[in-house]
Amino acid sequence: MKEPTLHEKCENIMNVVVETRKKFGKKCAEYDQKTSMIENKILNLQLESFSKVKFKPKYQNVHSDVDIMKKEMDSLITDLQEREKRINNLCKNVKNTEKIVLQLKEDKLSRKIIQPLTAEAKLK
Repeated sequence: MKEPTLHEKCENIMNVVVETRKKFGKKCAEYDQKTSMIENKILNLQLESFSKVKFKPKYQNVHSDVDIMKKEMDSLITDLQEREKRINNLCKNVKNTEKIVLQLKEDKLSRKIIQPLTAEAKLK
């Protein structure tokens, strides 16, 4: 079998570099879109939670019922806890996405470098 020339080897390596850059660039763009989308969701959740909070009036009614106030506070606390859980889940999803992107970066490059550059490997 004919040994590939230095020019052919260099061309094959450059093709791998170009393909890797294309894939990596696409992954980076998708990652940036997803992170900005998740940041927007977090901001919307924060705005939503602020908008639902009932602020105390400047002059309180002396004859207000304490039980009603306790129920409202309990419902507010549970609502805030649920929103906090959702925000924490979104943060975990962002971290998992970051880990996956890092793994993809490492795996794609290492596989291309380790595998020999042959026509059979490219066809697979």
